[in-house]
Amino acid sequence: MSGRILSIASITLKEALRDRILYTIVFFSFFMISLSLILDEITVGQQTKIIKDFGLSMMSIFGAMLSIFVGINLLYKEMEKRTVYNILSKPVKRYEFIIGKYAGLILTLAIIEFSMGVILIMMDSFFEGLKSISIAKAAFFTYMEVCIITAIAIFFSSFSTPILSGIFTFSLYVIGHFLNTLMEISHEIKSGFVKLLILFFYYFLPNLENFNLRSVIVYDLKISPDYYLFVFTYGLIYIVVFLFSSCIIFEKRDLK
Repeated sequence: MSGRILSIASITLKEALRDRILYTIVFFSFFMISLSLILDEITVGQQTKIIKDFGLSMMSIFGAMLSIFVGINLLYKEMEKRTVYNILSKPVKRYEFIIGKYAGLILTLAIIEFSMGVILIMMDSFFEGLKSISIAKAAFFTYMEVCIITAIAIFFSSFSTPILSGIFTFSLYVIGHFLNTLMEISHEIKSGFVKLLILFFYYFLPNLENFNLRSVIVYDLKISPDYYLFVFTYGLIYIVVFLFSSCIIFEKRDLK
């Protein structure tokens, strides 16, 4: 990674951490994870299951909210403040600007997700002892899902407005979690066009349920190491595709 990309990533990280709205959502996510302790009082004997399920759900939901909120505004803010013109007037290529912004954002999200993961592991360890390596695995793949959503948000923001980018990104987030359900429903659908549309969604859009390991962790199920490798590679491919597409579009965009 070039020094210019690292410099842009560092500036993006500092700006994101100074955002008051970002801190508000982060505080709320930590608060929601803490609520799992209250649920513990309601469901006797199911403490660890409730804590793991509820905590991982909050990490996924609020991680997605953060990535969408910050991702869709990332390029727009730079263009609105006209700072992008100052940056690109220097020996900085447009693709370096995009990759630097993305790197800074996922570093921000890494700090947030790591903090939430540590809190969740501490809460779980209070009841189970230090047996929470499975939570760390689930948290990592939750973070990878967030990285994909961030890449999608930047992709749409490279050519659209923040409102439309938010709608498009959120739509893909929802569809990505219901692709398996849509595939099952498609067997009951008679319309050939609808079936074809579902097949297109299923095979070309990122299936975000692949990164959802909550049920596996909650019920202590076993997963082959090959599956972890598959999901990691699967996620990496989508990140590269969306980032590459963003760089191509932003390269051709008229910034005047």
